[in-house]
Amino acid sequence: MSIFGWHRRFKEGREDVQDDPRSGQPKTQTTDANVGRVRTLVHSDQRLGVRVIAEELNMNRETVRHIVKEDLGVRKISAKMVPQILTHDQKCRLHISSDLLRNAEMFDRVITGDETWCFQYNLETK
Repeated sequence: MSIFGWHRRFKEGREDVQDDPRSGQPKTQTTDANVGRVRTLVHSDQRLGVRVIAEELNMNRETVRHIVKEDLGVRKISAKMVPQILTHDQKCRLHISSDLLRNAEMFDRVITGDETWCFQYNLETK
């Protein structure tokens, strides 16, 4: 409120300097219940972004960002930053690749031909 508004109110007989009680939605949605809802959603799928969480929980995006950063202590939610849980096949490939790299002299005997590059695109990890 501006100074002119306060001056007018005091001329009308107001003696209290406190604001009048207001009705309506509170200025913040950061409650224990909302923090719990965001925590549950983040732990269920760590690839979700702030925008998706806000839409899912019907909350303000800035409030969700504040909860994720300040209350949960998570700096960045991104598929690139979250370690993936490897499947059994991926673990086998990892062990085989590690064994091959340990035996580097084996690559001296490999004859290569024309190179072919194959790219894999995974929708879940962007």
